[in-house]
Amino acid sequence: MIDQALDMGVVLYGDSWTRVLADSSWSPLFRPSEEEIPGLAVAVQDVEVPPGDYLMAVQAHDRFNRWYGVQRDAISIPDFTTPGLHMSGIRLATRVPPEVEDPDMEMRAGERLAPNPAKQYPQGAPVYFYLEVYDLALGNSDQSRYQIDIAVSNVEPSMKGRRLIWRLLSEVERILGYPVDQQTVTMVFEQSGQETDAAWSSAISTDQLRAGIYKLSVAVTDLIRQETVMQTQVFEMVR
Repeated sequence: MIDQALDMGVVLYGDSWTRVLADSSWSPLFRPSEEEIPGLAVAVQDVEVPPGDYLMAVQAHDRFNRWYGVQRDAISIPDFTTPGLHMSGIRLATRVPPEVEDPDMEMRAGERLAPNPAKQYPQGAPVYFYLEVYDLALGNSDQSRYQIDIAVSNVEPSMKGRRLIWRLLSEVERILGYPVDQQTVTMVFEQSGQETDAAWSSAISTDQLRAGIYKLSVAVTDLIRQETVMQTQVFEMVR
């Protein structure tokens, strides 16, 4: 797969199934190390669309094996030009190196992140996730203060009697709360900085998780302006 590439095509639909974009390209494959997730490869296609909510269809064509794959999903493009707090989507990864916590926003360059767009993890493999926050307010001493609320809930099957275990990647993270409902785990972190933009990452230990689909919800609150933004992401544990 290292020397292989895919023909990619994407179509985006807006309201009333109005076609907003149709694009095709040739994409080389990025492959994380075999130890992380065997057989995983990532293809990237860049398109430009206005902010909004869309239905998306993506097709990959492997000319060597004459195989096709089609994936349909909903996608939301946020409008970062509006005033106030903004948050990127929750990016799932198979690895987030410790140096990613560096405040330099160029941290995504090169191979420092190992993305997992398939959203699938073998049982026992850590679920890494990463996000960015934009337009934080600066208060006294030109410092930002913000709170991160995280919840993980089971979608299917039932995980009654099971507990999610967190493994924190940053020494400055402080646990402020613990879950009450065994089916949903919630954690709260308080952060500060000297920039209006910030990056944050953590990981979930999955040793006690059964196979199934889970939902990860992250809310970020600017403690100076008291503004909150939230994103959700799903991931699947597979045998």
